[in-house]
Amino acid sequence: MTALRSIRQAGIDITRVGVDIPASVGKYVDAVLEVPTSTTPARFAVEEKGRAPYPNELHQLEGRRAALCRVGHPLLVVPFVLETLARIFH
Repeated sequence: MTALRSIRQAGIDITRVGVDIPASVGKYVDAVLEVPTSTTPARFAVEEKGRAPYPNELHQLEGRRAALCRVGHPLLVVPFVLETLARIFH
């Protein structure tokens, strides 16, 4: 997984974990990653895509986000985000 490799190359200690993922969410989750913290590990439900969503697709992400929250913090990994799209999230 590209995200896991990139995060490890950045020097962050991260672990891929196996968890029971509800079937309704499983089609979106490519991996579940945990990052150790001083208290409890932070768990991320990762969805990796080949491109960022187009502005007209953003409404589709809300349902996905809610579903992924059942597994961990939603983390969408894409190779590049246009500045205009980044402004929408900022």
